[in-house]
Amino acid sequence: MQISLHKSLIPQFLFMSAGVSGAFLYLIRLKNNPEPWNNLGPTYQYKVNSPAT
Repeated sequence: MQISLHKSLIPQFLFMSAGVSGAFLYLIRLKNNPEPWNNLGPTYQYKVNSPAT
């Protein structure tokens, strides 16, 4: 195999495959629930972060 000649490229392939897999899983999640904020009820208590400026 050619990859055995370039061992320094192995981490690049690992990170690229992890990134592509993460993007694919994110798109699958969006397909199943495109607007999750609409599922929250009117009495849901939101957490608001307002740092002192």
